[in-house]
Amino acid sequence: MSLLGARRLLKTLAESEDETEIVAAAQALSKTGGRQVRRGLERLLTSQGSPRVRAQAAWALGFHPQGAEAVDSLLRTLGDLRDDPDIRAHAAEALGHMADRLGDREADVLAALLRSLTDTSAYVRFWSAFALGNLGDPRAIPALERLAERDTQSVPGWWSIRKEALDSIEQIRRAALG
Repeated sequence: MSLLGARRLLKTLAESEDETEIVAAAQALSKTGGRQVRRGLERLLTSQGSPRVRAQAAWALGFHPQGAEAVDSLLRTLGDLRDDPDIRAHAAEALGHMADRLGDREADVLAALLRSLTDTSAYVRFWSAFALGNLGDPRAIPALERLAERDTQSVPGWWSIRKEALDSIEQIRRAALG
């Protein structure tokens, strides 16, 4: 995709009122390499007022080829308890999707996701459990076990937090076996 095409998609993502257009732009941008696109998505995440645009920008960063360069912005978003829970949940999900690209930031991401397992938002807890499964670090298992024991809340459109925590534990154990 050309730089002009990417700019048009960023503009659509930033300005559209149509949910279908917003999601389509985020999906296209998530596959469009280049630091300028990554920086544009990161700017939308950190400065755009619309919660659904910010959430979609976070999601797109999780799949973007250079998305891991936005780890600091995603961690700040996830940790900002004043922020919209949907945006923070998308930040957690994005961190999970880039788990294999975190490099030396993996410990920071692990710590943030573990803290988020006690968030007041079911969405944030669910997507943090998901991300920990993708991260694959066995140190997350005790916290995920505690979450599975106490949290039976379901997330609309998905399943219970307990099931997600148990699935993540299984994913981590399978990864440890090689």
